[in-house]
Amino acid sequence: MKGNIQLVELKCNDSSNTVTKLAKELSSISNELKEVKKTMDFKGSSMTDTSPLIKIKVALQNLKTEIKDYDIRIGVVVSAPPIIARLHSRLKHFKL
Repeated sequence: MKGNIQLVELKCNDSSNTVTKLAKELSSISNELKEVKKTMDFKGSSMTDTSPLIKIKVALQNLKTEIKDYDIRIGVVVSAPPIIARLHSRLKHFKL
């Protein structure tokens, strides 16, 4: 009888050790799975996040507006000297 009890106790200890090892392995795999899920969620959300694209579109629109404004200013500056010269010549005629 004592031999059977000792044999059962050894099997129980071996089984307990095996369960402990498997529980540690399960915990390790679960932690690794959580990390992989976090990485996938981050990548998935960044792929569907269109806010950078919207910001780029808004910046391009602002640049186009600024370019139009500068084109108008350049046109005014380029055409201003002849107009000023004509005004000076007219003023000279009035002073005489």
